[in-house]
Amino acid sequence: MEGRSPGFGMATAYGVDTPSENAHWGSDRVNVERVVEDIVKDRQSGATTLIRKALQLLVSLIENNVEMEEIRSVVERLYGAHRGIASWGRFLDEVKERLHKEDPLKELKDLQERFEYSESQVSEIAARDLKGYGNVLTISFSSVVVSTLLKADMKRVYVMESRPMCEGHITAERLIDGGVDAVLIVDAASGELIREGKVDVVLVGADAIFEDYLVNKVGTLPLALLADRFNVPFHVVAQWFKIIPCTYEQFYKENPLPPGGLRPSSEVHSNFKAMNFYFDLTPTPFITILCTDAE
Repeated sequence: MEGRSPGFGMATAYGVDTPSENAHWGSDRVNVERVVEDIVKDRQSGATTLIRKALQLLVSLIENNVEMEEIRSVVERLYGAHRGIASWGRFLDEVKERLHKEDPLKELKDLQERFEYSESQVSEIAARDLKGYGNVLTISFSSVVVSTLLKADMKRVYVMESRPMCEGHITAERLIDGGVDAVLIVDAASGELIREGKVDVVLVGADAIFEDYLVNKVGTLPLALLADRFNVPFHVVAQWFKIIPCTYEQFYKENPLPPGGLRPSSEVHSNFKAMNFYFDLTPTPFITILCTDAE
């Protein structure tokens, strides 16, 4: 699940421009806190968007000679904010390791380059795997899914809006802006579309892929079950850092905040009790094709 990208359109403390928004960073240290808080409190974005923003922040801090102790403190704070996302933790573990090397700026810039190349490479692979299909159905927002669909020659893309945060609206908007025939649908309509034969292939992203489960926005599991029942291929696209080399249970024995936990019910309804899941678990045997650059 990848959601909105608020960017760094605000002043920060070290007098540089951010790569994403070219917004001037001022001299007030308090404003760096705003950037950190933006990442910490972001509950719509998926791992790719969060990592991109974190890398931009950390590289800028190093470039402006912030004390390494302070930078490591920022990393620990970011790490704890989204530790329920396994791929986020895996990537920040590599960041922490590189910060201890002789030239941490070069190390992070190399990692940043690998990160950006990964999305480009894996979307190329996934687009090739969609060749020959007409209509595709997807859910929520994933930057790598959008990148794939902008490269693929699809007849039509159906986008589940993905309540309660409706990240699918962002997907539909970006695809339409890119010249793709994208149609937004309510989540419950996916079954009827598949039953009627209007979907040739399903494509989803991933917040993490364990040996036994795909973790993605809630609604992915029933989508996989529908695809299996009606013999529709179920494709998943994921960068290398989202592949977790253990089972779901093994990982969360040491990380006690699994992504399937409940989120604030107020996001669903302000007056009634509500069960608000952001993620669900899809058994990996339901995946027809996994498009990844993982070794």
